[in-house]
Amino acid sequence: MAHPTPAVNTEERMRIGFVQCTPARGVVKWVSTPTGIISHFVNLQVVVPEAFILGSGELHVDMGSTINLVCIIEKSEPIY
Repeated sequence: MAHPTPAVNTEERMRIGFVQCTPARGVVKWVSTPTGIISHFVNLQVVVPEAFILGSGELHVDMGSTINLVCIIEKSEPIY
């Protein structure tokens, strides 16, 4: 009698918190498996988004007036 092969999850997620802007560093990720612990070396790069508002930088308006602002964000994390 043949037994079904268990599904293998090839996708791993790693959550990283409290990141500081320092030169790129290597990180060793330890993964516990049924046959022991394996390690995987990962190169990380911290990306700091930059935001700016289009225009001359100074805007004078009367109280109660409506304004339109365009904010551009660059170097932000990719959307998956």
